Amino acid sequence: MHNKSILAICLCFTAFLDAIEVETEELPFTEKNAPWLTGPLLAPSGNVVPVGSLNVEPYVYVFGFTGAYGLDWKSHDSPVFWNTVLQVPIQFGIMPRVDFTVTPTCIYNQTLGQSSGGFGDLQLATSFQVVNETDTFPSIRLGFQETFPTGKYSRLDPVNLFTDAIGSGAYQSSVGIIFAKLIHIREDHFLNLRFTGAATFSSKVHLEGVSCYGGSPDTKGTYYPAALMTVDIGMEYSFTKNWVGAIDLFYNYATRSKFVGKNGELLFSNVGGTLADVSSQISIAPALEYNFNRSMGLIAGCWVTIAGRNSNIFRSGIIAFNYYK
Repeated sequence: MHNKSILAICLCFTAFLDAIEVETEELPFTEKNAPWLTGPLLAPSGNVVPVGSLNVEPYVYVFGFTGAYGLDWKSHDSPVFWNTVLQVPIQFGIMPRVDFTVTPTCIYNQTLGQSSGGFGDLQLATSFQVVNETDTFPSIRLGFQETFPTGKYSRLDPVNLFTDAIGSGAYQSSVGIIFAKLIHIREDHFLNLRFTGAATFSSKVHLEGVSCYGGSPDTKGTYYPAALMTVDIGMEYSFTKNWVGAIDLFYNYATRSKFVGKNGELLFSNVGGTLADVSSQISIAPALEYNFNRSMGLIAGCWVTIAGRNSNIFRSGIIAFNYYK
C-alpha cells in the first residue's frame, strides 16, 4: 500500500493545477460591498491576478493514509503512512488577463518508526482569463501547469519503507478550466460557486531499484504513469463579512499504467502493483475561513475520502493563509 500512497500524493497535487484562492477587482461588485473570500480549500479561483498584484497562499497538508479501496470498492486497512506537505504558491499578474504561478513544495513522510523528507516536485503554471464574470455569466479561466521532477523518487533505501520517496520522477503536464460565479443573496451574504475540470499527463519514468512505484533493489525498467482526470465542485457561503463556510466535492479518475522491464525479486510488490488497473476516488473537503480584510484570510478544514476503487483511503487536515496585494 505504501507505494500506492506515495504515487497518489505525487499525482494529486498536480491534478487541480495551482489551487490559489483570490478574488480580484474584476468581480461585478464595488470594493466597498464585495465579499471577503479565501477558499474553498481545493477549487481554484475563476479570476487571474491583475498586473501589478501578488497573491501568496502557504498551505500545510497533513495526510494519514490508512488503507486502500479494492477493485470491488471495499476498503482494506493498512499501517498508517503519514505525509506532511508544505506548499507555497506564489501567483502574480504578468500582463492583462494572464498570470503566472510558481509553487515550491516540501514533504515529510513517516511510518512504522521510519521518516524522511526533502524538497518535492516543482510546479510552474500560467492561466488566462477567457471570460470576465458579469451579472448573468460566470468567469472562465484556462490554466496550464508543468511539474518538474525535482523530488527523489528512485534508488530508495528499502529500510526507509518508502518515506524517502518525495517525488514522481515524471514531467507532468496539466490543463484545466475553471468556471466561477458569485451570487449576492442579501446584505453580507454571498454564495460563491466554482467548477473545475482538469487532466494531467505524465512522461515515462526510468526506474532503478526501489522507487515510489514499488519494485525491488534489482528492479530496472521504464514506467508509464496513468493519465489523471479530475472534477472539483467548490462552494463558499459568507455568514458574515469575516466568517465564511466552504466545501469541495472532488472526484478523480486514473487510466491504466504500464511497466516495461525487470521487476526484480518482488521484495515489496510488482512495480505499479494494482495501479496498473484503472482507479477512481471520491472525496470531500469542508472548511471554515476567517477573513481579516479583503487582502488577508485564513482557512482550515479537512479532506477525506468517502469512496473509491483501486485507490487510497486518506484523512487529512489542511490550513492555509492567504495574502493578496
